[in-house]
Amino acid sequence: MPKVVRVPEGTSYLAIEGPLGVLGALLDSAGDKTPWRLKLRTPSFAMVQSLTSTLIGLPLEHLGVMLQSCTFVVGDADR
Repeated sequence: MPKVVRVPEGTSYLAIEGPLGVLGALLDSAGDKTPWRLKLRTPSFAMVQSLTSTLIGLPLEHLGVMLQSCTFVVGDADR
């Protein structure tokens, strides 16, 4: 196997179903040694983004139950 694997020129998107939701990866390449762009869409990142609209107007005593019902990994969402 060569030391440098060149990614062919083009754009590729892959989405797979994981235990927390859909994980997506977008890869853009110009055919060089390294890809031009790699973007990851993780399920935890999408869940944390939805919390801003979900928590508006929620009574404070329901906050703990609401956060426990949303499955997200802080290390995955903190990018």
